[in-house]
Amino acid sequence: MERIFPRQINSLESIFEFTREFIERNQLPDSVAYTLNLAVEEIFTNLVKYDPRGSTGILIDLAKTGYDLTIRLIDSDSNRFDLTKWSGEDIPQTGDREDKVGGLGLLLVRNMVDDVYYNYENRTSTITMIIHLEHDDVEH
Repeated sequence: MERIFPRQINSLESIFEFTREFIERNQLPDSVAYTLNLAVEEIFTNLVKYDPRGSTGILIDLAKTGYDLTIRLIDSDSNRFDLTKWSGEDIPQTGDREDKVGGLGLLLVRNMVDDVYYNYENRTSTITMIIHLEHDDVEH
């Protein structure tokens, strides 16, 4: 299932309707639904926040194949930012975070999904995340 969403934070409501439809269609458990929604929200929000002037919408592609759930976000007018190489070292470990907000969501997503891949070519960023489903999570 795929759909293109406008590069606007207020697209999140439509995005959650889209993911809800996918979750129901594939009868995914709440734990997988939570991870899917968090990953999509965090990556989409970052694409909009850090590259708001892009001229295109952002494509979200969701697929379940066997025991794998694949989440892809494709931004065809973006600057390069490889979240798989970002270490998060500039996030304060303690103390007041007021002066430095951001980055924790990316680290959380990378820790919640099983695999993350990044590809950048001709101003197109493709972020692919894989969630390995338990045998009990997959409809037979």
